[in-house]
This record gives sequence, C-alpha cells and structure tokens, in this order.
Amino acid sequence: MESARTDRKSIFGGLVLASIVAVIFIATNLPFRYIELNPHWLGMVEFSGILGSVDHTNPTIAGWPLRYWIYVDADDVRQQRYWSGVRLLVNTLLGICITGVVFWLAIFRARRIKRSANSRRTKAVLDIALAAFIVTIPASAIAYLRWVTVHHEKLITEITLSGNCLVSAWVPEPLVDTLPSGLYGWLQRIRRVQCIDAESGLARRVCELPTLVHLELFGGTMDGPSLSGLKGNPFLYALGMTRQTLSSEKLDLVTQLSWLAELDLSRTDLDSQGLARLDSIKRLRTLNLSQTNLAPSDIGTPGWASELIRLTLSRPAKGTSGTLKIEGWPRLETLLLHRNTLAANDEVFEVRLADLPSLTQLRLDRLQKHRLHMRNVPLLEQISDETTPDQFMMEQNIWIPGLGWYVQLHLEDMPSLTKVQCFAQDLESFSFKNVTNLKSLEIGSYLVSLYGDTLTDFVEKDRCQDWIDQVGESDGPHEVVFAGLPLDEVDLTSLAKNRGIRRLQFIESPLRIEQVRELAPMNEIVEFGLGSCEIRGDDLSWFLRTFPRLEAIRINGENLEEVNVSCEQTLTRVEVSTLRKVDSFRMAGQPDLGASFRIEHPMKSFEIRDARSLRGLAIAEPWPSNSIVTGLRDLRWFAAGGKHVNDSIVNELLECPYLDQLTLAYPAISKSLLYRIGEFSRLSVLVIPGAEIDDDVTSRWTSMRSLWEINLDDSRVGVDTIAWLSELPSLRSVSLNRVPLDQPAAEALAELRQLSALRLREVNIRADDVASLLAGESLELLDVSYCPADPSELKQIIALAAASPTLKGLIMHGCKVDAATVQNAFKVNPNIAIDYGDRKFQPGGVNEPHESKNGDSKGDGAIAESGGESSDPGPDWFDESLRDEVGRRLRDFRSSLRLSTSDIIRNQAADPAASEFALAAESNGRNRNDAPESMRPQGRRRSRVGGRLDPFATTADSGRLDLEKFRALTGFETESSRSNRARRALRE
Repeated sequence: MESARTDRKSIFGGLVLASIVAVIFIATNLPFRYIELNPHWLGMVEFSGILGSVDHTNPTIAGWPLRYWIYVDADDVRQQRYWSGVRLLVNTLLGICITGVVFWLAIFRARRIKRSANSRRTKAVLDIALAAFIVTIPASAIAYLRWVTVHHEKLITEITLSGNCLVSAWVPEPLVDTLPSGLYGWLQRIRRVQCIDAESGLARRVCELPTLVHLELFGGTMDGPSLSGLKGNPFLYALGMTRQTLSSEKLDLVTQLSWLAELDLSRTDLDSQGLARLDSIKRLRTLNLSQTNLAPSDIGTPGWASELIRLTLSRPAKGTSGTLKIEGWPRLETLLLHRNTLAANDEVFEVRLADLPSLTQLRLDRLQKHRLHMRNVPLLEQISDETTPDQFMMEQNIWIPGLGWYVQLHLEDMPSLTKVQCFAQDLESFSFKNVTNLKSLEIGSYLVSLYGDTLTDFVEKDRCQDWIDQVGESDGPHEVVFAGLPLDEVDLTSLAKNRGIRRLQFIESPLRIEQVRELAPMNEIVEFGLGSCEIRGDDLSWFLRTFPRLEAIRINGENLEEVNVSCEQTLTRVEVSTLRKVDSFRMAGQPDLGASFRIEHPMKSFEIRDARSLRGLAIAEPWPSNSIVTGLRDLRWFAAGGKHVNDSIVNELLECPYLDQLTLAYPAISKSLLYRIGEFSRLSVLVIPGAEIDDDVTSRWTSMRSLWEINLDDSRVGVDTIAWLSELPSLRSVSLNRVPLDQPAAEALAELRQLSALRLREVNIRADDVASLLAGESLELLDVSYCPADPSELKQIIALAAASPTLKGLIMHGCKVDAATVQNAFKVNPNIAIDYGDRKFQPGGVNEPHESKNGDSKGDGAIAESGGESSDPGPDWFDESLRDEVGRRLRDFRSSLRLSTSDIIRNQAADPAASEFALAAESNGRNRNDAPESMRPQGRRRSRVGGRLDPFATTADSGRLDLEKFRALTGFETESSRSNRARRALRE
C-alpha cells in the first residue's frame, strides 16, 4: 500500500515538472513581436537615436532554438518572410524529448531513493543531477548568447575604423517593461552598417550577419560574391550602393533580395539596361537614382511603379535638356528632381506628371529651367524649389532665381494646390484649370544669393503686360504678388476684371498712383501692398474710401502729408515706411488695427483714440503740444521726447502691460509718475535721459527685472541706483552720460560685472573705478569721451583697456592721448579698436567736439552714422602708419558687429550723432557673373525679409531717437555740463 502511494506521488511530481518544462518550451516557440531598444550609432559619427530614414516595421518571430516563422505586418498586409515546417517539427520533437527526460528523471529519482539503503544520500545526488539537467539548457543558451555578442563586438571594432554602425537590442514585446536594462548589452546586435571604402573581406562578414536590416556601401572594391551573404536575409529591407561600379553580379544579387523596400544606387554607373533588370523587385518603396548614367526619359513605366512611394532623380546636367514623364503611379508620394551642384542649367527640362493620386511632395531645382505640365494630382499642396546648399556651396558667391524657374507652367485638376511661385525672366505662359484651392500666385523677377541678399532683375515691360492680362482673365487666386517687375508703364485695368483676387501685392515693382487708381473696381480687396508707389497728400484716405473691405495695406508713406484712419474702416494691419512729411495724423475707432508708426516731421495735429492693437509708435520730433492719445493697450515700443511728454503720456502708457521698449527723451514728467515707471515690469529697454531721476526714484523700480539696456543720461542717480543695476542679471548696456557721480558711486561701477557696454561720457572717473570691469569677462565697449580726468588717468585707462580680455572698443572723443600710449596699447592687444572722434583738437585736455554742417557732433575718426569711414583717423600728431592702424581696427570692429560676434547693444544708442561704432550698410561685393547670361543681375540689391523683398520692414531702429537733438531743443544742461563748459572757457 505504501509502495503504491509512493509511486503515485513520484508520477504526479514527474508530471508537474514535465508540464512546467513543456509550458516553457511552448511559450518560447510562440510568435512574439520584437521591439527595438537602445538604438545608438558607433563609429565616425556617434550619437543616440536613429540617423536617416529607418522605416521598417518591427518583425514578429517564432521558434526556439530554431526560428521557424518570421513575418512583418507592413501596409496592413502580413508579409511572411520565412517559414520552415521542418524546423517546427525539430523544435517539437526536441521539446517532447526534453519533457520526457524530465518526467523519466523524476520517476527514476523516486524509485532509486526507495530502493537505496542510504536514501538521504541518494536523494541529494539525484536532486543535483536533475537540477543540473534543467539548468544546462538555459546555461547553454546564455553561453551561445554571449558568444554571439563577442562576435558582434569584434565586427563592430572593424566597421568603426572607417564607417558607422547602428546597434540595438530586439526584445519580445511582453518583456520590454520587465527586462533589466543591464542585460541590453548582451542583446545588442548590429542592425545597420555604413561601410566607407570597405575591402571585400569586411564586406563579406557584414553581409553574413543574420541581424542586418540596412546596409550602405560607399565606394570600396567588393565584388558580387562578397555580397552574396545578403541572400535569404529575412530582415534586410534597405540597401545602398553609392560610388560603385554596378557589375552584372551585383545587379543579379539586388534582384534576388525579395524583401528589399529601399534601394539607393546614386552616384553609380547605372544605365537604362541596368534599370530594366530591376523590374523584378516588386516591393520597392524608396528608390534613389540620382547622379547616375540614366536620362530622365529612361524611367518609363517600370515594374515597381505600382508600389513605389519615394523617387529621387537628377535634373539634367548643365547644357543638356531632358524629358520626364510619370503617369499612373498610384502610391508615389514624394518626387525629388535635383542635382547637388550650383551649376545653373538654362536648357529646358520638360516634366509631365499625370494621374498621381498620392503625390504630396514635389521638389524641383531652382537652378534648372522647367517646362512643367501637371494633371490630376489631387493631394499636392505646394511645389517646393528651395535651395539648401552646404558650406562649400555657401562659399560660391553666385546668384540664383528667387522663385521657381519655368518657361511654361500648366496645371490642371489640382484641387489641393495652394501656392505657385514663378521666376519671370523666361516665363512664356502659365495656365490653371480646376485648381480650385489656389490661394497665392507670385510672379517675380529677382535673384537671391546664398547669403540671403536679393537683387531685382528687370524684364521687358511687354511681357509684364502679358502676365497682367493673363491674371486678369482668370478667376483668382486669392492672393497675387508681383515682385521686381517694371510695371510703371503697364496698364493694370485688366486686373480689375479678376473678381477672385482678395490680396494684391506689388513688391519692388515701380508704380504710379494713377495706375493704382485704375484698380478702383476691385472693391472686394481686403489687402493691398503698394510697395514703392509714392502716395501723397490724402491719397491714403482715397484708398480707404475706395476699398471699403480693406483689412491690411502696405504703403510708402514718405511723402504722405495726412493720415486719417477713422472708425468707418475695418483695417487690422497697416505697414508704412517712415512718415517724413506728415502734418496731420489721426487714428480713431480702430481697436483691431495692428500697426507701428515712425514719424520724422513736426505735426500740426496728432490724435490717437481707441487704438488698442497699436504695436509701436516713435516720434522723432518734439511731441506736439496739442496731441491727444487715449485707448492704448498692446503697445510694444514707444519713443518720444520733448517738454510736452508729460504725466498724461505716462498715464496712458501704464495701460500697456506688454510694453517692451520705452524711450522718453528729456521729458517733463513729475516725480510721482517717474515712480510709476517701475510698474513696467516687462521692459527690456528703458531710455529716459534728462528726467528728474535720482536714487529715490529708482528705488521704486525694483520690479523691473528684465532690463537689457538702460539710459539714465543727465540724471542725478548715485550709488544706490548703481547697486540696483548690478543686481539685474539680464542687463547688458548702461548709459550714464553727464551724470555727476560722487566717489562712492564711481567706485560702485565695479559691481556692474554683467555689462557688455558702459557709456560714461563727460563723467569724472578714475582708472581705478573701471579697472575691475576691464579685467572682467563681459565688458566689450567703454565710452569715456570728454572725461575731465588727468592725462595720467587717461593713459592708465588705455593701458587697462589694452589688457582687458574682452574689450573690443574704447571711445575717447575729446581726450588727450599721445601716440606712444596708443602704440603700446596696440602691441598689447592686437584686436582692440579706439575711437578718438575729432582729430582736429590739440593736446592739452578736454576738447570740444567738431561740429558738422548739420550741427551733429561727429568726429573724423569715428564711424559715421551712414556707414562712412575716415580715411585718415586719429589726431594730427599720429604718424600715417598709426592713423592707418586706428582706421583698420575701427573697420574690423564694425565688421565684427555686422557678423554678430559681439553682444554689444546697438539699439537705442545714447548718442547717435557721435555714432559709436554704428553699423554700415555695405555691399558685400558678390560675384555677379557666375549665373547664366539670362540670370545675371542688372537691377538693384535689396534685403530679403520673410522670404520676400521688403524695403519697408520695421526694424529694431524704428524706436531710436536722436537724443542729442532733444537735449539741445530742451536746453538741458546738467551741473557736469556747466562745469565742463566753464573749464573749456577758462582754458581758452
């Protein structure tokens, strides 16, 4: 009885162990989707993540120890990459055998223990044997896993000597969240390889990798047999062979890769016969055939046309023409036609595209002249032709068409197309049929450089008339732009026939107001851009009356004498150049009008009411005495000056919570309102010279923590204000011109360690006061002009400036200096520039600045506001070589500013008349002869803003005022100024 019970227990125990083993074995042979973890590149380019397009679907794999089934769910279709019934049978038999052995061992153990005289010892021995058998299988698997890892690591070392490889771990999806990250290293396998000039042996070992999914070969001497290991790889989906000679063996190999989805044969000798051999690859999704021996006409209708998603081809080479015809490719989404060269080709490349229901991206080359015909391409929204050159191309100073280069452009049945841009130089005809969603058409005749410069290139006026007439005969599009066209003698009447136009822009296209009046029937226009067309008198009022639906207008207002925008209009945006002749300005009842105005003319009347969306306002003349300003809210910058800038102005500005830049030059503001300036917590620029500001006032400004620049010229601030400024981490520029600093305040200047620019004109300072600043790592510009300090102090300041690790410019207008001191400074610091201003003064101390004809204070040695330079800078007692060196350094300093290598603040300059190293609008001297004859520029250069010619764009200088002008008009004179004037009179 006892024996039977023991046998039943042993049988039950054996069944339990065998069942566990069977379940584990069955689980390891179920199909699991594998997830890629920890992908990273090794080699010449090392970083984490994916480089380029790795567009493969993670596989589902079944089978252990032998894989018997591999499939991929791609395009909603299950692609069975591999199946082996024999392997499944082997795995099944192996599982049965292992399960049977475990069951037999359990029975054998029980019976042997029962019969043994020393059952305890026998049990221990048999338990160890059973455990060892069970552990042997996973231990063997781990040992094999480690052996494979070591093999991959050795191969990685070889690959990365001259190439790159992507390694990652594939983990069954159920284990992704439970697998310890420490095991990733044991599971890392080579997935993608980039071999550069690899020899045949390395190529063969790489191709034999069963884990390879993407192989790119750049050059090298490998032959067909070296690549034969790729055959039968169920995971390989992408192959690139660049800079190769494609032998018959290589092409045969490519055709045998049945699961290939991406193929790159760029820069090879592939011809039409080789292309025909690729017809058998039915699953191609991406194909790159750029810069091969193929002509565009060789493409035809290949066997892979029905499945291809992305195709890259080269445009014809310079001096050759070509024809490309693609029709009825149902899955083609991207078509790229370009060539990596700056050699423009003015031979025609004819492209005919039809019945492409999936095409969403078409990229043409702007350096190629096209004849483009497209029909039934329903998803394409825009034809891309942007040029993206590399650094080598940037060094080739050439001009290219600013828009798509077409001879003919005919589009039909393209309901998604929204924008068309045409370079007008060679345009013969264009037509649009059933392009129902076209929103923008631009016809422009201008060239652009790779540096962003733009040059108008005028065409014949007769052709302009043809284009105007063709647009007039159409219905739409919503927006029409003419850029760089000579339209001053063209009849615009036909444009008025087009009832679909709602936005009409003339950019850098000469027009007369009489021509524009011909467009009066277009009363549905909502946006008008008049470019350089001069409007005078009350022409603006005529526009607003004639086009009642006008929402946005862009005008040249330099000669405009009256601005009257009242509540009858629906304007939301006005872009206007500087108003230089306006006498009357009125804007009322325009809460939605977003605009910025800069006025440079004395006005008889000035009124702004209910202009909550006004963004910027600058009046470069004294503020009108009879002005009315109410209803502001969204103002971002404001600049005004004069004795009529009073408390009422500040009260109105306090209603603008987003004010960023504020200039109040020599105002008449009470102390109570000066206190409230501290409520502008968002200010980055505060320029308020000549106000009754002292430490008591600035003590109320502690909420302003975002200041970037502050100007407190002609004020009475002291040590407390400087202490507050030193606590502002964002502050970069401080101007304290003509501020009578006492000794504690002067010593406190050393705490302004964050500054890039410090201006102390006519301030009595010692060298010790600025020594620590000059020794720091921030200060780049220091102005100590007309400093009344002793000559020895000035020499010491120059010596400290020369030793400064960061100072780029030192301004010393009207300061005594000897040639030896300057020469020593230049020897110590090869980069520092020193501006001495007027070279006509004589040694002996502080000197008056030289007065120019217009009354501005400009030194011959300074860089003029207009960008001019003195050819003979420096005082008279400098020899010619030293004056040349001073001038050269000034030019270099200005260039460094233009190239944005300096953080010195240039907006809201404290003394624009003196022009402290102001920027110059210089021509860069581009080579105009690198383009074809038809593209060589004959017009004028302009800057390019927002992708278009834009001579009236608002700049950072729109809110800049001539502070010296306001100082003179207000008769402002501080105690420091009076002292300096008395000292000069005594010396004379």
